[in-house]
Amino acid sequence: MNEKAGLIEHRWWALHDLRRCNDKLLPPALPTLLHDLLTNRLGPEPLALAD
Repeated sequence: MNEKAGLIEHRWWALHDLRRCNDKLLPPALPTLLHDLLTNRLGPEPLALAD
């Protein structure tokens, strides 16, 4: 798949803006993952993200 074909825009997001976003996010759990990262809730193991 060509990832650039679906890319419309790129920019920096604040977590509260990302949580309110209605656009399709990849991965869909991005707001939760970012929250967990910022609050040191991610473990040391790599994450396996669903397609």
